[in-house]
Amino acid sequence: LSGGRIAWNIVGSYSPSEFAAYGQKMPDRSIRYERIAEYVDLCCQLWDSWQPDAVVADRATGIYAHPEKIREVNFDGKHFRCRAR
Repeated sequence: LSGGRIAWNIVGSYSPSEFAAYGQKMPDRSIRYERIAEYVDLCCQLWDSWQPDAVVADRATGIYAHPEKIREVNFDGKHFRCRAR
């Protein structure tokens, strides 16, 4: 479909009404971008936790991925926490 190319436009929001919809006050721009950087770091750790050959998607055995080829991620940041495997 994309020939291996992808883009991800991450926006820190500019409208106080977007935060108000979740009952939050809009933080300063520097905090929003700090949060974005942390989120990107978390996403990269999750993506990199799978070895390239981890997915086998074998319907006959019912095995989607080899668990030994997936590394656990323990992320404890200022804005996000995640423990995943």
